[in-house]
Amino acid sequence: MSLLFVGTALLLSSYTRSRLPRYLVTYFGAFDGVPDNPTKSLCTASGPASLRARLTHIRASFRFAELPVSSSGVRAAMSLLHPPPPPSILPRPPPRPLLVVHLGVDGSQRSASDARFKLERRAYNELDFRVPDNDGAQPRKTPVDETLGTDLGEWLGSTLPLDAACTELRARWGQRVDVSDDAGRFVCNYTLFSTLRRAQLEGGGERACFVHVPEFGMIGEGEQGEFLADFFRTIDALLKAES
Repeated sequence: MSLLFVGTALLLSSYTRSRLPRYLVTYFGAFDGVPDNPTKSLCTASGPASLRARLTHIRASFRFAELPVSSSGVRAAMSLLHPPPPPSILPRPPPRPLLVVHLGVDGSQRSASDARFKLERRAYNELDFRVPDNDGAQPRKTPVDETLGTDLGEWLGSTLPLDAACTELRARWGQRVDVSDDAGRFVCNYTLFSTLRRAQLEGGGERACFVHVPEFGMIGEGEQGEFLADFFRTIDALLKAES
């Protein structure tokens, strides 16, 4: 085998990997009232049953990252994880598709019989923390982005096909999956709103959503891992069908 052949093969392999859709998956750790956040366990577990292992067959580049449970921490972390594009006077090639999926726990769910996976499609321009975040901040009735004004009812919506995804997922998971229009007013809502606002300002085709999961006492870790893998397979197929 010639060195030229080997070099060409490596170059093509590198190019193919560079053109894969990029998926950024974030999760949270502990916060007040939730000492063990299931999203951290799901995203950091190792072994063949882990979420990472379940996603290896999807032709996409996955990156996992933990976000601090604080508004200022999320802002700083996301600016490092996904910095804005550099200014350029030259035309840039279209960016690779980027899907941002934020994962968080819905601590308001109280009954295993009513436990749901919630696909959040809206985020509101409102900070109204029922408890302090991990930095001790507890804003009440204030906008996330003051440049949009003081209307706390203003919201931004995900452009992902979440209704279609929910329909497909319900065929396998029944009523345990819903599309939700209310991600609360804590750090989860702040995170989704900030990501959607960034996509709105920068353009480039970035898309995002938030998935709330119940605590493991309501739906076990194995089932939750299976669901999230199914969610990513479903979304990935729907997005590729769009192109």
